[in-house]
Amino acid sequence: MAIYIDVGTVPDVNHISSSVFRYLIRRHKAQIGKFQKNYDYYLGKHNIFKPSEDDEDKVKVCANYAKYVVDISTGYYLGEPVKYNSEKNDDKQKKEVLNAGVQASIKNGAVRQYDWEQSKQIDISRAIEVYENQTISECDAKIAKYIGIFGEAYELEYANSKEHPEPRTTVIDPRNCIMVRDNTVEHNKIFAIVYEEQEDLNDVKYYDVTVYTAFNSKRYRSTNLEDFEFHEILDSEQEHYFGEVPVVEYQNNDERQGDFEQVIPLIDGLNELLSDRITDKKKFINSLMALFGITIDDDDLKIVKDERFLDGIPVDARIEYIQKVFDEGSMSVLCNDIIREIHKMTLTVDMTDENFAGNSSGQALMLKLMTMNILVKSKMRSFEKGLKKRFEMYNHWLCVQGEMNPIDKKELDIVFTIAMPIDRTAIVNMVVSLQGIVDNKTLLNQLWFVKDVDEVLTNLKEQKQEAQQEYLDSFGMQKALVENDDDNVDNPDEKDKKEDEE
Repeated sequence: MAIYIDVGTVPDVNHISSSVFRYLIRRHKAQIGKFQKNYDYYLGKHNIFKPSEDDEDKVKVCANYAKYVVDISTGYYLGEPVKYNSEKNDDKQKKEVLNAGVQASIKNGAVRQYDWEQSKQIDISRAIEVYENQTISECDAKIAKYIGIFGEAYELEYANSKEHPEPRTTVIDPRNCIMVRDNTVEHNKIFAIVYEEQEDLNDVKYYDVTVYTAFNSKRYRSTNLEDFEFHEILDSEQEHYFGEVPVVEYQNNDERQGDFEQVIPLIDGLNELLSDRITDKKKFINSLMALFGITIDDDDLKIVKDERFLDGIPVDARIEYIQKVFDEGSMSVLCNDIIREIHKMTLTVDMTDENFAGNSSGQALMLKLMTMNILVKSKMRSFEKGLKKRFEMYNHWLCVQGEMNPIDKKELDIVFTIAMPIDRTAIVNMVVSLQGIVDNKTLLNQLWFVKDVDEVLTNLKEQKQEAQQEYLDSFGMQKALVENDDDNVDNPDEKDKKEDEE
């Protein structure tokens, strides 16, 4: 959660007063209820399961569309790890060409977004190596999940404690993190707080608080949870060398709402409807039996319950079941209407829809996914901003250590792989029809199964050279045979002599 305060409130970020801590934590705790509710819904702990007056006979179930919406949108643009590349174009025309390539790649689901030959590469290999050493893709996936659940997410940059330290990233639960910014139009970061309620060996609760500034980190502790009196822990100050507050903030949208937050009432309504539906089915099975013209004692009743059989019924007697009228058709229509409304409001698609059958064309599926594309593009813009901020901090730390040169984050290219359906037949037909009109490299970029275009072009060139060499070798052998035959024709006596000798 981001809290905006006047800079004058905290004249010295290295010595924060208890009153400031109390204000910030109380503001943050006022929002924890929303965070916890969203997280509970993602885990399947919906309001339907809360105790109520009609719990005695009611069957309670939930349709966890909260988890479905988050997982679908996250997997759609982060199903494959984010790729980090760099390019530097001073030529405006080249940049326009690359932008056109981006648009073309989105149409057919390709990943490639620029031509390596048309760009001047910047060495970011050391930063990528550090990313790979800690499997940064797992952090990216967790951040994306938190964004979808809470509407915001935070990550902390730190240096590991190995003999040769490297920068590292850990994801922070938004319920335990406060980003403090100034109240100017730029909302600059002042410091960040990561706190957690803990217990010591004597079951005494306390707050363990770490404050991260632009230069260092300090730990504080409060043993009085009512008054929030915080005391600085001696010798806890540590420099971090990231050049700014080492906490990166991500937000899902301007309102900081989770993917399913606005449709929680619809999810509750669907849960109630499904629960009532199953409860009615249960009551239908356990319908009351009415006896007309006959009486049974307790022993006969026990036989009916255990053996589902009753003997000795008089001729003029009859047995009926009292059943509740159950309109299955109306119930199904209402359920489907609610489900469609959930998908419409969250901009997610129903993957169980018959329109996603295997016989649908790639173009038709892309039209169905248009609304989701609108959603994930907005997500990617916000996500990319945070990823570049992380790279900037990593770059600063590695520069201080003398392991990397300064690189402007604008020169970093973040590549997302969207799980777009591909009409493979149409793409192949297009590539075949454009041969001789468009260069081979551009055509190969359109093929989804080609991972390295340069390697394929090299292999094709070598294959062509081998074929030419084989042809020349074959042509040379044929020429030698023709020349031998010509010699025999010119000297028939020599030919007869050789035959006689044989």
